[in-house]
Amino acid sequence: MNTKTNKISMQDFNNQLEADQIEVVKKRNWVIKYIENPSEAVQLSAVKQDGSAIEYISEPSEAVQLAAVKQNGYVVRFIKNPSKEVQLAAIKQNRVAIQYTNLEYWDLVNKICE
Repeated sequence: MNTKTNKISMQDFNNQLEADQIEVVKKRNWVIKYIENPSEAVQLSAVKQDGSAIEYISEPSEAVQLAAVKQNGYVVRFIKNPSKEVQLAAIKQNRVAIQYTNLEYWDLVNKICE
């Protein structure tokens, strides 16, 4: 980090230890878009802070997807081919998220009746 200008270069993010990257994304989750190949731990820290950080994560794991939609169900729209479990978690968190799922009516009815 350049203390004179209080600016951080993209290269600085990638040179940081995982623990330091986690601390940064906990404070400013959007920074994850500047980290090349962030670890799952870094990804989870970012989406737990704000689920919308998933927009900047390519190919997030199911665990990261679930953490993101549990924080903000509406972000399911940023996930390519979310599993049924992820879609249901998104709807549970925010009913409006249903418009971004491809679940069929009976999938929803069966889940509600469980």
